[in-house]
This record gives sequence, structure tokens and C-alpha cells, in this order.
Amino acid sequence: MEAVQLSLVGARGVGKAQLVQRFGGPSRPVSVPGSSPIIATVTARRDDGGAADVLAEGALLLVYDITDAASFDVAVGCLKRAAGKAAAVSLVGNKCDRSADRAVPVKRGMDAALAHGASFLETSGKEGANVDDAFCDVLVRAVARGAARPAFDESVVSRIIASLECL
Repeated sequence: MEAVQLSLVGARGVGKAQLVQRFGGPSRPVSVPGSSPIIATVTARRDDGGAADVLAEGALLLVYDITDAASFDVAVGCLKRAAGKAAAVSLVGNKCDRSADRAVPVKRGMDAALAHGASFLETSGKEGANVDDAFCDVLVRAVARGAARPAFDESVVSRIIASLECL
């Protein structure tokens, strides 16, 4: 089985932890069409102005709160820094269950994602809407770009197999 590192980055309070919880926690097996199953290793980080700069591989979900324009600006700043560095990037507007309080139009999110080669989706960590779709979309694209790698050190696997053969 192969692993893909998936990082959620965004401002404080945008719902990163709730999205991870809805997805199934920090480590989850995922079926990818045309590939063997993978393990998604998920981490959430608050953007500190450079979180996306260190991501040279794997998948990246840049999360903002649709009711908070400042969080969108943080996500777009991170998107600009991450473009071309991560294997797959997606801009995610969270809290779509609060669309009556919307501060960021859907078109604005779509345009920002398109301008930087990212995908776009709105989710609700509270209700679970589109959460799996957002995670799986970016994971499928990361695998297609070769970001998957063995989940276990090959030397460890070889030693385990050798031990089992001795039994």
C-alpha cells in the first residue's frame, strides 16, 4: 500500500479539524481509480505565512470559511505560494451550511482556484457535505502526479517477509 501526505492549511477557525474528523481522522485508506488503494496521512496546520512553502509533494487543501473574507485572503495568499510546489492543490470553501451569512461568493473562490491551477469545492464540516469529494479529488490528482510512495520502509517489509518465511 502506498501513502499520500495530505495537508490542510488555513486561518484559525475555518474548520480544518472538523474536516479531518469528518474525513475519518489523520490516517485513512482510500481507493483510487486505476491504482491500488492508498493511505491518506492527513495533517492540519494554521497558516503562519509559510506553511505552504515547505510542501513540495503530496496534496494540499487550502481551507477558508465562506463567511469570513479575511480567511479567504489567507487561503489565496497560500495558494499563490503553493502553486506548482505541491503535487495537487485544492481551494476549499468550508461552512457552506451557513450560506445565508456568505461573505465570499462562489465565483470568487472558483476564479482564484482556476487562476492558480487548483480545483475548487465548497464543503460543510458540520454537516459532512462534499467532505469526501474534496479529499478524494485532491488525493486522486496527487496519485496521478506520482506523489504516492510506499507506506512502509522496504527494508522493514523485507525483514518481516524473511521472518515469516522462517516460521
